[in-house]
Amino acid sequence: MDIRSVLIKDTTKEEREDIIRKSLDCGGGCENCSSCWLGGGSPWDMYQEYIDGKKEIAEINSTVFRGKDPELAYRDYIEGNRSFDEVSAYYR
Repeated sequence: MDIRSVLIKDTTKEEREDIIRKSLDCGGGCENCSSCWLGGGSPWDMYQEYIDGKKEIAEINSTVFRGKDPELAYRDYIEGNRSFDEVSAYYR
């Protein structure tokens, strides 16, 4: 697996568009993403500042989950302590 930097300083606009396109293509459909209804709006709009070279991906992701990594944000759901809907409602 070829691991490359996704930092703005290491990518062109075209490469950033490709990174987002590939990242959003999970194969599971939009219902598995949660970006839109967690306040991110359209996933393409959400990452436009990254594509334009204004904000890093990590910076954008942290605003959607109130500064938490998505896995940490959903830890209560993953561990069976709260429902998916309960956790998601907190981040809306």
